[in-house]
Amino acid sequence: MWIDLEPDPAGAAQRQYLKDRGASLFGVVTAPGQPGDVVVPGGDLPPAYRVLTAAMPVQMLAYASGRARGLDPGTMRYLGWPVPVTVE
Repeated sequence: MWIDLEPDPAGAAQRQYLKDRGASLFGVVTAPGQPGDVVVPGGDLPPAYRVLTAAMPVQMLAYASGRARGLDPGTMRYLGWPVPVTVE
């Protein structure tokens, strides 16, 4: 997954480098016209807040990917012991 919330020439070059080597990328971008598979709103937000608009689609993709693999998102698979939590 390639999340490009602030497109620039360096990011485009990295993306192309990966594609040239056979990578299959799923792109999340914030403005129409950028190379990507999903356009999320937020291109007019300050850069520090753009990640908030991308968080939900990325979480939904992660959830759907887990379900497609037969996993139950939200449960721990490899943790066989309790984790102590200290609340102050």
